[in-house]
Parts: sequence; C-alpha cells; structure tokens
Amino acid sequence: MSKSTLSALVISLLVLGCGPDLSTTGDGSRNGNTVDAGTGSFDAGQNGGGVVDAGNPGGNNGNDAGNPGGNTDDAGTPDTGRPIDPPPENDCKGLEDAIYVIDKDREAIYYYDTREAEFNHVGDLDCGQFAGQPASMSIARNGVAYVRYYDDTLYAVNLETMECEETEYESDFGHFGMGFATTRVNGFEDELFIANRSQLARLNVNSWDVTTVGTLPSQSELTGNRLGQLWAILPLEVPARVVEINKENARVERTINLEGFPSAFTIDTFAFANWGGDFFIFVRQNGMGESTRVYQVSGDGSMSVAAEDTGMNVVGAGVSTCATAAR
Repeated sequence: MSKSTLSALVISLLVLGCGPDLSTTGDGSRNGNTVDAGTGSFDAGQNGGGVVDAGNPGGNNGNDAGNPGGNTDDAGTPDTGRPIDPPPENDCKGLEDAIYVIDKDREAIYYYDTREAEFNHVGDLDCGQFAGQPASMSIARNGVAYVRYYDDTLYAVNLETMECEETEYESDFGHFGMGFATTRVNGFEDELFIANRSQLARLNVNSWDVTTVGTLPSQSELTGNRLGQLWAILPLEVPARVVEINKENARVERTINLEGFPSAFTIDTFAFANWGGDFFIFVRQNGMGESTRVYQVSGDGSMSVAAEDTGMNVVGAGVSTCATAAR
C-alpha cells in the first residue's frame, strides 16, 4: 500500500484495499473472551456505548450483562416473544477478548495489549504461495480470523493453530473492510458486514452470499460490538470521522469527528477496531522508516497517541463480539 508520491497515494486511497488500514481496540487482555473490530485496508472499528460486563471485563462467556461470568444470554426475550436459544458450546473460546492485528510485512497475526501498548506474536500466516499479502481481518466468536488478501480471496484462520483454509467467497463486490456486530444487545448471534468504497453489505459466512444494505458516505473500514452497534471510520473526509452506521439502511446515526487526525494525503496503511468502549486506530504514514502509530479515541472524541514507532505495518485489525464493549 506504500506509494512513492502523494499523487499515487491519492489514487490508492480511492480503491479500498490499496489505501490506509485503520484498526481500533480497547483493552488488549487475552484473558477474557472475544471482540471483533474490523481490519485490513479501511477497516472501521466498533465503539462501545453503555456499560457491558464492567464488573468482570475478562469474563464475557455468557454475554450476560447482569452476571458477567455466567454461561447464559440474559438479555431478555426479543420483541418477537421467541424464547432465547442458548449459545453454542464453542461460543467465546477465550482467546478472542483482544484486538488482533495483521502485520503486512511480516505476514503475521499479533494481539495488541492496550494496557501495555504492546504487540504480542500469535502466529505466522501461511495461506498459500499465491495468496499475496493480507489486507483486512475480522474475528468471529469461535476464534476464527477471516482474512482478506489483496486479490480479494478470503481465508479462515484458526487463531489457536494458525491453520488457514480458503473460503468459498466469490463476489465482484471489490476490496472491502469488515466487522462483526451482534443482531441484538448482548446476544450471541452476530453477522459479518463488509464495506467497499461506497457500499455496505452483509456477508453470510455459511452461504457466502453478499446482500447490499445501502450507500456509505465515503470509503470506510468497519467494526462492530456486542451491543449490536456497527461503526465505520471515514479517513478520507475533512475532518476524518468515526460514525455509527444503521445496519438496516447504512444511514449515519452518530458522528465522532477526529480533529488532528493525519491527513489522507499522508496515510499509507491503516486499521481500525474497538475494545472497552474506545476506538483504536492503527496508522502508518508515508516516509522512510515510518511505522504504524496507534491512536486511541474515546466515545466523546478525545484522541491521544497510545503507541509510536511500533516497528510494524498494520493493515488489518479485528475483535470479536464476545469482548467487553464499554468500561
């Protein structure tokens, strides 16, 4: 995604997957269960509003806001009156309550510890000699990372074994960022959303069908959370902004302006994720010796630099919907 000139960068920013990759996360502890923030080229993350599992951030196995350590989904009965089904046995396996990122140059997955601002090696990607380089990532509740490569091939990577399997995804949707969001607050059922430079769509991970939801304001990356929220980062706008997206029609519901965020003309790669109610944006700017810088953005828009000169080139980030959504 690196460009030798600013004009080349502008061209690359117009094509999702060839531009920056923004990823965010909240509290990179691996001791809890999962949260998935979008990753890859232009992958927006998830913001957490409200207090979910604040009493025991690491123990979201049951998605039970009243009893964080429980094994049931105590969110109440849906409006339809249908009884709530119990979560599957492999729900929130325990390795997923963290922000996972992809280093493009090393072709490896790391988890980002937000408390220490450190990257910890999970494993190297081995998705075939013709796969090219990774571009975006999202994390499912069962500990599987969905990784899009620059040729738009989508792979399923087991985070425990790093076994990589090509999915049956085939579409002319184009380069996309992605993120999971639950279908309802504190539910265990979630769905994967993908975004190219102008459209939001659902991607069914069983049938691999793509269903268009609506039009987005500009190129974006995605992330969602256990509160049923879907968030996008729009780095090409002035100012850049993080927005909550309506999952039914792609309408912008809330906006957080990112004052002081790097100019789109200087961004080489970026990724985006949410953990604990904060957004984490991973940005590498153009220039010799530049590496990914990590920005942390709170729900009120306050932004700070969480890590500088990381020595990495992060192009994707993900966190599952098991993870803590707010602190």
